[in-house]
Amino acid sequence: MELILSTSHPWSANWSTKEGKVVYKTQCPAAAEPTITIEKAFPAAEGEEETFKAVGKIKIRGTYDSEVTIKGSPRRITAEILRKGERNSGKYGLRDQYVTGPDGREYLWKILEKKVELVLCDEAKTPVIKYHRHHATLPWQDPKPARLEIFQGGREIVDFIVITFILVEKLRVAAYIQEQKRQMGR
Repeated sequence: MELILSTSHPWSANWSTKEGKVVYKTQCPAAAEPTITIEKAFPAAEGEEETFKAVGKIKIRGTYDSEVTIKGSPRRITAEILRKGERNSGKYGLRDQYVTGPDGREYLWKILEKKVELVLCDEAKTPVIKYHRHHATLPWQDPKPARLEIFQGGREIVDFIVITFILVEKLRVAAYIQEQKRQMGR
């Protein structure tokens, strides 16, 4: 399964199937502590238009004190959802993050230099999602949009994946920006 993003910013985009059907909408207003809203398309009655309803909200603060609401469950801070990975894992001072899915299984968000990936915490480290960033190719070719590739192991928990992906990718980008500022100050 692939979800194609309308922008290079997962927290502010329409997420569509390859056929162009919008499945998720994310919005993030510019603010000091922005709140990202994640809406999902729900089928409507015959003759009516599809409706979008909120399935998650993320109020961005710091790495471990952002507030996350998933499908109307009680609001939780990031530290209650994510658990730090190994000391030398991740990038930009942000460690890889463990998370328990709604299916009760343990997953690991790998913080890579330019993106994040989700793997199942099994012996094989089975890939669950792979994020492909927006990128331009050669000048005479069309740019390729950002997309989230969801493998078989993640298809039952897509809402959870989308919400936690947005959180972890937003934290990764913020850490990257901080690292760039720190290096410029040298």
